[in-house]
Amino acid sequence: MKSAVSETELNAYLDGQLPPGQAARLEVLLAEDPDGSSRLKAMAEHKQLLRFVLTALPNGEDEPRQQPLHTILQTHGAAPTAAATQSLTTRVRQLLAALDRLPDRQCEALVLLAFWNMKYGDAARVLDIPPEAFLSHVVCGRKALLRTLGSKDRVNSVKFQIVEGDQP
Repeated sequence: MKSAVSETELNAYLDGQLPPGQAARLEVLLAEDPDGSSRLKAMAEHKQLLRFVLTALPNGEDEPRQQPLHTILQTHGAAPTAAATQSLTTRVRQLLAALDRLPDRQCEALVLLAFWNMKYGDAARVLDIPPEAFLSHVVCGRKALLRTLGSKDRVNSVKFQIVEGDQP
């Protein structure tokens, strides 16, 4: 059965880009659309994981900190079990590999949204592309991540939260 919710709407909702009335209408549709809800949850988990990975990068470097993952998690107020840390380590590696396979613009768009929490128009200006093209990169990038990573082994099984003070 085809979802009643478009990919564009799902992405705009996830990124807080929909006007309140449209967001409320989408929430009603998602309550009746298990496929749409599942896709939204998986995309949110990928975005959360990407944000976590990006906060583990020191300023001005492209490689993750040379600290064990459990140390980085504890810095962010989490104390996961060894099994949860292993699961998260695997998900981080999978996410980084999947991002590496994306076209540059798709990866850049997802990073701007996950790390900087930019509005679509602002992010499009940063990339010097039209907002419609930016949204297309977001939708295509997230679809590719969903195909590659799916929604199994939920990130939410690892209880961690990035505290407000850690945001850029």
